[in-house]
Amino acid sequence: MKTIAVTALSADDARLAALGATLGRYGLRAAGGVWETTAEKVVTLDWRPMADAFVAQGASFWLVAADDKAMADPAVRYGLNLMASSLRAALGADLPVAVLWSGAPGPERPALPAQLRDALVFEAGDAWAAKVVARVHRARASDGLQPDRVSVHGNEQLGQWIELAPAEGAWPGLMFAVAGEGASIDFQATGPGGGLPEKSVIAYGQSGLKLESAGREFTGWALRNTVGATDAGPVSYYARVRGRPEALLWMPYTEEDDAQATLLALD
Repeated sequence: MKTIAVTALSADDARLAALGATLGRYGLRAAGGVWETTAEKVVTLDWRPMADAFVAQGASFWLVAADDKAMADPAVRYGLNLMASSLRAALGADLPVAVLWSGAPGPERPALPAQLRDALVFEAGDAWAAKVVARVHRARASDGLQPDRVSVHGNEQLGQWIELAPAEGAWPGLMFAVAGEGASIDFQATGPGGGLPEKSVIAYGQSGLKLESAGREFTGWALRNTVGATDAGPVSYYARVRGRPEALLWMPYTEEDDAQATLLALD
């Protein structure tokens, strides 16, 4: 039986029960719960246990049960963006995602968070469950250019750590930057992929780098450690990020001024 990861943005036991029952009638198992976060908790990754449970259960689809008020909350939007990146890193870049709205659409309905803007969108009255079934049983993509892997680790004690690695090959170092009021980087490291390293030796570390991209001002750190596929195994880059950045930017280390960068919006 396929597992559908369900994240409800507001506490509504009746709605959650109805969602589970509807999916069950189509031979799908619903797993998940209510998203409960605040501006303070979201940066200590209070959503991470839910994401880890979805990964452990091998979820085939992520369904966000949304409402206008919750989706407009900047802390909720930020957390959903990070969760989307982490689930795709663990379950596949082509993990299908859908947003199921409650109630009728109105002029105040907020736009979806940046990392959910390619999601399927269902209204409460749609035959949405049948569409989920069809998408779940569609063949997943097996080729094409894969994106860089972006995940998030940490907790209240360790803080918020962004993990980066190329989809294939290796980078000869990395420059990583954040944009947004109050957002900053205060530590960087490299180590085995999938979890924070216990120790790390930094090669030619730099901090306080300034750059502009897509109309945003970024502050970055850099190092020249190899990141990606190495003779010793896969190596990831890790950066501890303070605050709630509006966007992340990274690029392989280079001395050139016109290097191509990747930008991940989090608004």
